[in-house]
Amino acid sequence: LSRFGEMDWGPVLGGYVGLGLLAAAYAAIGTATSSWTSNQIVAFLLSMVLCLVPYTMGFFLGSVPANLLPLVQYLSFDHHFDSLARGVIDSRNLVFYGSVIAGGLHLAVFALEQRRLG
Repeated sequence: LSRFGEMDWGPVLGGYVGLGLLAAAYAAIGTATSSWTSNQIVAFLLSMVLCLVPYTMGFFLGSVPANLLPLVQYLSFDHHFDSLARGVIDSRNLVFYGSVIAGGLHLAVFALEQRRLG
């Protein structure tokens, strides 16, 4: 129990914040793809691709050309999550995930409004 007090709480808190934001981003992307199509299988496959591509981009940063590295790094979910999991709660990561969440939910609302009106 004495070792419990010596634990660094920054990475723990950052990891939970990052995990929550990553899950919310995935849920927003899934909600958007689900609103675009009436087929559940197509919505699942599309959302899986749209969630896996930005996540796996972080694993291939070594093979990205140097001039594209900042862009690919910024679009990578893994890069932002790793930064939060280290305990660094940076506003750039929060803005990135907030933008993905807001964009996904905005697209879902737009698709549902189009379906209601059309």
